[in-house]
Amino acid sequence: MEYGFNIWDEGGFANGTLRTLHGEKALVDFNPNGYLPGRYWYAALFFKLFGVDILSLRLSVILFTPAMILMTYAIARKIMPAGFALLAALFMLSAPGMYYNRFYPFLCILNLFCLLNVLQRKKPKVIIYVDIVIDGKEERLLPNYAPQVYDFISRHYVFEEFIGIFQILLPKSRME
Repeated sequence: MEYGFNIWDEGGFANGTLRTLHGEKALVDFNPNGYLPGRYWYAALFFKLFGVDILSLRLSVILFTPAMILMTYAIARKIMPAGFALLAALFMLSAPGMYYNRFYPFLCILNLFCLLNVLQRKKPKVIIYVDIVIDGKEERLLPNYAPQVYDFISRHYVFEEFIGIFQILLPKSRME
């Protein structure tokens, strides 16, 4: 069967996964070419379930891509109207790059999604946030360059003090 397989591209992911399946350890027994071992463990599970085939690798990534799109929409919906949130999700769906490199963006989005949900459920007493202006221009401060994010934060927190580049945020409920 012909899959359009490129040995120089998908071959590294397939090779590392096959070696992991046979008991070798990334970073110990072979060089994973800058990738962390978790991607090979995850894909090796699909080799065990569906057999050693390039389609098994592709299926492993296809399964978490829709979750990544839905989480992007949910995150964007908290700071922008539904139409723009949908546009953000569509951009994430069409993000360029090799399919086997979706692990990093997926984990970043998962991290942000979980963080926002934790912050909404149980508001921390204090958040210390860094607003860095490298060139000293005021338009690079958070309220100016990311007004939607600033509005989202300011609905729940008061910007209490400014010490150097550190901004201390206190929950509004604590201030009232």
